[in-house]
Amino acid sequence: MKDMSYKIVTLFAIFVYAIAAVFSEGYYHPDEHFQILEFAAYKLGHVDEFQLPWEFNEAIRSSFMPWIAFMIMKIVANPYTVTLILRLLTTALAIFAIDRFFRATSKLLPVHVLLVYQLLSYFLWFLPFINVRFSAETWSGLLFLWAVSYIYEDKGAAAIVGILCGFAFLARFQAGIMFAGLFSWLFFIGKWQAKKLLIIGVSFAGILLTGVWLDYLFYDSFTPTAINYFNINIVRNVASQFGTMSWSAFLAETIIACIWPVGILIYIAVMIVAYRKPASLLLWCIIPLSLVHFIIMHKEVRFLFPIANFLPFLILTAFYSLQRIMITRIVFWGLSAINIIALITIICYKPSEGRIAMTRYIYTHMDRSARIYFLEGDNPFQPYNFLTQSFYDIPALHFTTLASYSNLKDEYFNRADVLIIRYRVIKDTGLIRQIKRLHLKVVKAGNYNWISTIKKAYYGKLFNDDGYVLLMKE
Repeated sequence: MKDMSYKIVTLFAIFVYAIAAVFSEGYYHPDEHFQILEFAAYKLGHVDEFQLPWEFNEAIRSSFMPWIAFMIMKIVANPYTVTLILRLLTTALAIFAIDRFFRATSKLLPVHVLLVYQLLSYFLWFLPFINVRFSAETWSGLLFLWAVSYIYEDKGAAAIVGILCGFAFLARFQAGIMFAGLFSWLFFIGKWQAKKLLIIGVSFAGILLTGVWLDYLFYDSFTPTAINYFNINIVRNVASQFGTMSWSAFLAETIIACIWPVGILIYIAVMIVAYRKPASLLLWCIIPLSLVHFIIMHKEVRFLFPIANFLPFLILTAFYSLQRIMITRIVFWGLSAINIIALITIICYKPSEGRIAMTRYIYTHMDRSARIYFLEGDNPFQPYNFLTQSFYDIPALHFTTLASYSNLKDEYFNRADVLIIRYRVIKDTGLIRQIKRLHLKVVKAGNYNWISTIKKAYYGKLFNDDGYVLLMKE
């Protein structure tokens, strides 16, 4: 691969990922917010203990990532600047880890496919979205990716491998399953010397002890969070209270979430590599984690995010190991078109239905004592009745919950007031009459309309646009 092409792709990746980091305000899953940012805010004294989710009292979450957020929040007051910095920090880690893994593994593929491999490593459509999230799943995956790159590149870096795997474990305990697979491969397939394996194990254990110390500082008492997590969510099966799913339903959900042509391609690629190269290091890392999540009752697509950055190498390995099978140009360009459309969409997409885009607009443009009207459950500052979202609070705001939109006729709107609704109801004739009567207009939408159009085209009748819309007096 030409050095100039490599540099151009890398610079373009930095540019695209930075855009994704700016646009992707908000959180993909509540855990991304409530078990990191709210935990950090508590340690700063901004949140009371009773406002935290149940996981805090059970001490089942590592404090590794809350401490990172804590250090940023100690310096920066604006909550939206804090989250942007955390996303940009994740972006930097992603670019570095992906680049290192690409350079370490590129020698295992034919030279003429390296440009495709590098492009896929950054721009498989869902990767920019995943790789800018300051979340446990993303950080554990990126740290583990970084660790694995040393296995391919430098067998003398045993201590670094153990340290990085240790931090991946602190970010998300399930990374321990990947570490077990990696260690098993090093012992059975890689035939690493006992001394190097011992160094990896000691380094990993050292980081675990560091995590225990960090948790002691955070929870103000000695508490083995990893053991607590295993006991509560696995032994006592508390996680299943948050929903269960069969393995077949999970398989279908992951394929749909990847966009089904891409999802099917990924599963086929993994099966080809498993058949033709069962000793593949990556298989030993990702198969155990995948199997565990297919077996346990509580399943979510995000649980597989840590393996996402390994997929480009597996895809290229699979289809270039089949020398006699050629992908037709129609299929290739069809998949490429799907990937590009999905990539552009996901880069501009704001997670959590654009909820945090609403609160940021109010924080940036509105009077601090404004009145905010919404239906029950549509308050972007408090989206859940069982969780307190304190990080973005504006204490002086006045909140009014409407029993129905017909109650708007009894309200008087001035130019400082805001009505927040969901996009799915904006075409309701009764609501339209109320909006016209009150002379309200849309001034902010959580997501772009064209994104909703693309999602509707893909999901069809299953699509229900829950995006937020903010209206003010003309």
